Amino acid sequence: MLKIKLGFHVKRKLKTMFPFSYASPPRGGIWFRYEDDVFVVFNNNVCDIDDFLVQINDFHKNIKFDWERESNNCLPLLDLLCIRNGTSIEFDIYRKPSNNNRYILNSSNHCQQHNNAVFNSMINRLLRIPLTNKRFQNEVRFIINIAVFNAFDSRLIDNLIRRHKVKLYRKNCTTLDSKKEVCKYVSLPYDRFVTRGFK
Repeated sequence: MLKIKLGFHVKRKLKTMFPFSYASPPRGGIWFRYEDDVFVVFNNNVCDIDDFLVQINDFHKNIKFDWERESNNCLPLLDLLCIRNGTSIEFDIYRKPSNNNRYILNSSNHCQQHNNAVFNSMINRLLRIPLTNKRFQNEVRFIINIAVFNAFDSRLIDNLIRRHKVKLYRKNCTTLDSKKEVCKYVSLPYDRFVTRGFK
């Protein structure tokens, strides 16, 4: 509960000090937040980032922001690499330098569904992030190399990509509501005269 109140307090204070932060960003400015990561694009003519950082760090003693400046027109955000290309932003898949590409080995004592989970996740991200064709092909090769490195057959990746593409195609082409009917369960104490009638 404290986090929600604190979040509203910070948001309200941000709105009063920097009305562009949430309502309408400054010309060329962007403010996206996901959990504890905030992606901000500043127009230096409108607001100085160092002053802004000092002021938002004064909001509360337990909340401290730090920032990372783009280098070579690139800025990582979660598992994405945001690349500034003129006036547009392109995306690539970001992996930390400490990544060693070691996941569950094919020979491990897990069911195949668990073994494939990491590749399903990578392929899902691959198909949902708007990558250029070159970056898309590079990522496919990278995923195949990871599969081979972890003793999987490279054809597995091709099959998973095909399966995910079909699933996305079906989802995008249907007009049917994909929500499943919600089942409600009730726990009843046992009574030999009453409970037997329920199933």
